[in-house]
Amino acid sequence: MNRLGRAVLNSPARASAQRRYVVPAMRRIGGPLEPGSRVLEIGCGRGAGSALIVDVLGAASVDAVDIDPVMVRIATRRAAGRRDLPPVAVAIGDMARLVAGTGSYDAVVDMGAIHLELRWRDVLAEVHRVLRPGGRLYFEEIVHPRRQALSWLATGRPVPRDFDLAAVEGELDALGFVLVGLERAGWRARSGLVGDVIGVAEARPR
Repeated sequence: MNRLGRAVLNSPARASAQRRYVVPAMRRIGGPLEPGSRVLEIGCGRGAGSALIVDVLGAASVDAVDIDPVMVRIATRRAAGRRDLPPVAVAIGDMARLVAGTGSYDAVVDMGAIHLELRWRDVLAEVHRVLRPGGRLYFEEIVHPRRQALSWLATGRPVPRDFDLAAVEGELDALGFVLVGLERAGWRARSGLVGDVIGVAEARPR
């Protein structure tokens, strides 16, 4: 992630959009987490989402990973500043090669990270692997080609050209996910502060 990308992710406007719309929409579509749920957030950025996963979705603990060391440091400081939070552990990690064991999590949360990864199919496969049967993927993603074409400005590296809603839905189905629900963000997406779609998919045994 370059300076522009970090600036966008650190903006108060983005944090407000996550708090007011993105995570509440995830809860509306997929429901709150079961008591005691252990959650993995992939591509956690500065860590604003981790607190919302606890406050809005009801996670008992959150493991958050990001490949950018700068963002991991910011997220770690943010988590340490919320003494009212249950355990939130932040670490450098590759979401296409997760170190977690199979079936380790009750839910995985993606707030606009997967569309930046050329190996996005590997990411979805890893998400399915680390989820327990019946566990859920809560996701917010950019699937519009025009918006994806601008993503290189934030990352400074190539982004996938084969990542669209049909491809994602097909890959989820092939992996054994069942789509619980999907909501198009509409005018909110045009603001540039949220993804094009928000959805929830449930993992079934392969």
